[in-house]
Amino acid sequence: MDAAVIGAVSALGGAVIGALGSYLGPALLQRRQQQRDDESSEQERTAQLLKLAADARLASALWLRHLEQVADDLGDGGRWSLNRYDKISAARERAFRGALVMMMYHRYYIYSGAIDWFTRPAHSVDRIFRAAIRADRSLTAEETSEVRGHLADLTRNRRKLDRELVRRLLAHVSDPSANSQGDPLSFGSQEAERDPEDATDAETSHADDVFGSDAERGG
Repeated sequence: MDAAVIGAVSALGGAVIGALGSYLGPALLQRRQQQRDDESSEQERTAQLLKLAADARLASALWLRHLEQVADDLGDGGRWSLNRYDKISAARERAFRGALVMMMYHRYYIYSGAIDWFTRPAHSVDRIFRAAIRADRSLTAEETSEVRGHLADLTRNRRKLDRELVRRLLAHVSDPSANSQGDPLSFGSQEAERDPEDATDAETSHADDVFGSDAERGG
Protein backbone atom coordinates (compact mmCIF):
# COMPACT_ATOMS: atom_id res chain seq x y z
CA MET A 1 0.00 0.00 0.00
CA ASP A 2 1.56 3.22 -1.10
CA ALA A 3 1.98 6.31 1.00
CA ALA A 4 -0.93 8.12 -0.66
CA VAL A 5 -3.42 5.38 0.22
CA ILE A 6 -2.14 5.13 3.76
CA GLY A 7 -2.45 8.86 4.12
CA ALA A 8 -6.03 8.82 2.83
CA VAL A 9 -7.05 6.00 5.14
CA SER A 10 -5.42 7.72 8.10
CA ALA A 11 -7.16 10.97 7.29
CA LEU A 12 -10.52 9.21 6.95
CA GLY A 13 -10.01 7.35 10.20
CA GLY A 14 -9.10 10.53 11.96
CA ALA A 15 -12.16 12.27 10.61
CA VAL A 16 -14.44 9.41 11.74
CA ILE A 17 -12.90 9.31 15.18
CA GLY A 18 -13.16 13.06 15.43
CA ALA A 19 -16.79 12.99 14.40
CA LEU A 20 -17.60 10.22 16.86
CA GLY A 21 -15.77 12.07 19.57
CA SER A 22 -17.60 15.29 18.89
CA TYR A 23 -20.93 13.42 19.07
CA LEU A 24 -20.31 10.85 21.80
CA GLY A 25 -18.38 13.16 24.09
CA PRO A 26 -21.25 15.59 24.81
CA ALA A 27 -23.74 12.70 24.78
CA LEU A 28 -21.79 10.82 27.45
CA LEU A 29 -21.38 13.97 29.52
CA GLN A 30 -25.09 14.69 29.22
CA ARG A 31 -25.94 11.15 30.26
CA ARG A 32 -23.66 11.32 33.29
CA GLN A 33 -25.12 14.69 34.25
CA GLN A 34 -28.65 13.26 33.93
CA GLN A 35 -27.68 10.35 36.18
CA ARG A 36 -26.30 12.78 38.76
CA ASP A 37 -29.44 14.90 38.50
CA ASP A 38 -31.67 11.83 38.94
CA GLU A 39 -29.71 10.71 41.99
CA SER A 40 -29.87 14.21 43.47
CA SER A 41 -33.61 14.45 42.78
CA GLU A 42 -34.23 11.08 44.43
CA GLN A 43 -32.26 12.12 47.50
CA GLU A 44 -34.18 15.39 47.73
CA ARG A 45 -37.47 13.51 47.38
CA THR A 46 -36.55 11.11 50.16
CA ALA A 47 -35.47 14.01 52.40
CA GLN A 48 -38.78 15.73 51.65
CA LEU A 49 -40.72 12.61 52.64
CA LEU A 50 -38.79 12.29 55.89
CA LYS A 51 -39.59 15.90 56.79
CA LEU A 52 -43.28 15.58 55.91
CA ALA A 53 -43.62 12.35 57.87
CA ALA A 54 -41.80 13.83 60.85
CA ASP A 55 -44.11 16.87 60.73
CA ALA A 56 -47.15 14.59 60.75
CA ARG A 57 -45.83 12.60 63.66
CA LEU A 58 -44.97 15.71 65.66
CA ALA A 59 -48.42 17.22 64.97
CA SER A 60 -50.13 14.07 66.26
CA ALA A 61 -47.95 14.14 69.39
CA LEU A 62 -48.76 17.77 70.15
CA TRP A 63 -52.49 17.25 69.69
CA LEU A 64 -52.46 14.20 71.97
CA ARG A 65 -50.35 16.00 74.56
CA HIS A 66 -52.78 18.95 74.57
CA LEU A 67 -55.75 16.68 75.23
CA GLU A 68 -53.87 14.81 77.97
CA GLN A 69 -53.01 18.11 79.63
CA VAL A 70 -56.61 19.29 79.60
CA ALA A 71 -57.73 15.93 80.98
CA ASP A 72 -55.25 16.24 83.84
CA ASP A 73 -56.26 19.83 84.58
CA LEU A 74 -60.00 19.20 84.55
CA GLY A 75 -59.56 16.03 86.55
CA ASP A 76 -57.57 17.81 89.27
CA GLY A 77 -59.94 20.72 89.76
CA GLY A 78 -58.28 23.03 87.27
CA ARG A 79 -60.21 25.36 84.98
CA TRP A 80 -59.99 26.30 81.32
CA SER A 81 -61.68 29.14 79.50
CA LEU A 82 -63.68 27.96 76.51
CA ASN A 83 -61.99 30.51 74.27
CA ARG A 84 -58.49 29.32 75.20
CA TYR A 85 -59.44 25.68 74.87
CA ASP A 86 -61.05 26.17 71.45
CA LYS A 87 -58.11 28.21 70.17
CA ILE A 88 -55.47 25.64 71.11
CA SER A 89 -57.59 22.65 70.07
CA ALA A 90 -58.32 24.16 66.66
CA ALA A 91 -54.62 24.93 66.11
CA ARG A 92 -53.59 21.38 67.04
CA GLU A 93 -56.18 19.78 64.77
CA ARG A 94 -55.38 22.15 61.91
CA ALA A 95 -51.66 21.33 62.16
CA PHE A 96 -52.37 17.60 62.17
CA ARG A 97 -54.73 17.69 59.21
CA GLY A 98 -52.40 20.04 57.36
CA ALA A 99 -49.41 17.73 57.82
CA LEU A 100 -51.25 14.77 56.30
CA VAL A 101 -52.74 16.87 53.52
CA MET A 102 -49.25 18.14 52.66
CA MET A 103 -48.08 14.56 52.21
CA MET A 104 -50.92 13.93 49.77
CA TYR A 105 -50.27 17.25 48.03
CA HIS A 106 -46.72 16.11 47.35
CA ARG A 107 -48.06 12.79 46.04
CA TYR A 108 -47.16 10.74 49.08
CA TYR A 109 -50.55 9.07 49.17
CA ILE A 110 -51.60 7.90 52.60
CA TYR A 111 -54.53 5.76 53.67
CA SER A 112 -57.53 8.10 53.61
CA GLY A 113 -58.83 6.85 56.96
CA ALA A 114 -55.64 7.90 58.78
CA ILE A 115 -57.10 11.31 59.61
CA ASP A 116 -60.14 9.67 61.20
CA TRP A 117 -57.90 7.61 63.48
CA PHE A 118 -57.23 10.81 65.38
CA THR A 119 -60.21 13.03 64.75
CA ARG A 120 -62.91 10.60 65.89
CA PRO A 121 -61.64 9.86 69.42
CA ALA A 122 -60.31 13.41 69.74
CA HIS A 123 -63.74 14.85 68.98
CA SER A 124 -65.32 12.49 71.51
CA VAL A 125 -62.94 13.84 74.15
CA ASP A 126 -63.63 17.37 72.94
CA ARG A 127 -67.39 17.05 73.61
CA ILE A 128 -66.73 15.92 77.18
CA PHE A 129 -64.23 18.70 77.82
CA ARG A 130 -66.48 21.39 76.42
CA ALA A 131 -69.41 20.28 78.59
CA ALA A 132 -67.24 20.53 81.71
CA ILE A 133 -65.68 23.85 80.68
CA ARG A 134 -69.06 25.41 79.86
CA ALA A 135 -70.35 24.37 83.29
CA ASP A 136 -67.12 25.57 84.93
CA ARG A 137 -66.61 22.27 86.72
CA SER A 138 -64.22 19.36 86.96
CA LEU A 139 -64.72 16.08 85.14
CA THR A 140 -66.96 13.57 86.83
CA ALA A 141 -65.66 10.08 87.62
CA GLU A 142 -67.65 8.69 84.69
CA GLU A 143 -66.33 11.35 82.33
CA THR A 144 -62.76 10.76 83.50
CA SER A 145 -63.08 7.07 82.75
CA GLU A 146 -64.52 7.75 79.31
CA VAL A 147 -61.81 10.30 78.52
CA ARG A 148 -59.09 7.84 79.52
CA GLY A 149 -60.56 5.30 77.13
CA HIS A 150 -60.52 7.75 74.23
CA LEU A 151 -56.99 8.88 75.03
CA ALA A 152 -55.86 5.26 75.07
CA ASP A 153 -57.38 4.91 71.60
CA LEU A 154 -55.48 7.99 70.46
CA THR A 155 -52.22 6.60 71.82
CA ARG A 156 -52.75 3.31 69.96
CA ASN A 157 -53.78 5.13 66.81
CA ARG A 158 -50.65 7.25 66.95
CA ARG A 159 -48.60 4.07 66.81
CA LYS A 160 -50.81 2.94 63.97
CA LEU A 161 -50.10 6.16 62.10
CA ASP A 162 -46.35 5.70 62.69
CA ARG A 163 -46.53 2.32 60.99
CA GLU A 164 -48.29 3.84 58.00
CA LEU A 165 -45.66 6.57 57.72
CA VAL A 166 -42.89 3.97 57.84
CA ARG A 167 -44.63 2.04 55.07
CA ARG A 168 -44.73 5.15 52.93
CA LEU A 169 -41.00 5.66 53.42
CA LEU A 170 -40.14 2.03 52.67
CA ALA A 171 -42.36 2.07 49.58
CA HIS A 172 -40.56 5.16 48.31
CA VAL A 173 -37.08 3.77 48.99
CA SER A 174 -37.87 0.49 47.24
CA ASP A 175 -39.53 2.19 44.27
CA PRO A 176 -39.13 6.00 44.03
CA SER A 177 -41.42 6.08 41.00
CA ALA A 178 -44.34 4.56 42.89
CA ASN A 179 -45.65 7.92 44.10
CA SER A 180 -46.04 9.23 40.57
CA GLN A 181 -48.17 6.19 39.81
CA GLY A 182 -50.53 7.07 42.65
CA ASP A 183 -49.98 4.01 44.82
CA PRO A 184 -51.71 4.19 48.22
CA LEU A 185 -49.76 4.13 51.44
CA SER A 186 -51.41 1.05 52.87
CA PHE A 187 -51.56 -2.37 51.34
CA GLY A 188 -55.35 -2.35 51.45
CA SER A 189 -58.07 -1.20 53.82
CA GLN A 190 -58.11 -4.50 55.70
CA GLU A 191 -54.40 -4.25 56.40
CA ALA A 192 -54.64 -0.58 57.31
CA GLU A 193 -57.45 -1.17 59.78
CA ARG A 194 -55.58 -3.93 61.63
CA ASP A 195 -55.30 -3.37 65.37
CA PRO A 196 -51.92 -1.71 65.99
CA GLU A 197 -51.48 -3.88 69.07
CA ASP A 198 -50.96 -6.77 66.66
CA ALA A 199 -47.83 -5.08 65.32
CA THR A 200 -44.51 -6.51 66.39
CA ASP A 201 -42.08 -4.72 68.67
CA ALA A 202 -39.69 -4.61 65.74
CA GLU A 203 -42.08 -2.40 63.79
CA THR A 204 -42.33 0.04 66.66
CA SER A 205 -38.56 0.10 67.00
CA HIS A 206 -38.25 0.68 63.28
CA ALA A 207 -40.56 3.67 63.48
CA ASP A 208 -38.41 5.18 66.23
CA ASP A 209 -35.25 4.46 64.25
CA VAL A 210 -36.64 6.33 61.26
CA PHE A 211 -38.32 9.30 62.97
CA GLY A 212 -36.60 9.37 66.36
CA SER A 213 -38.05 8.41 69.73
CA ASP A 214 -40.90 10.33 71.33
CA ALA A 215 -38.42 12.03 73.64
CA GLU A 216 -36.22 13.07 70.73
CA ARG A 217 -39.14 14.38 68.68
CA GLY A 218 -40.94 15.98 71.58
CA GLY A 219 -43.69 13.32 71.36
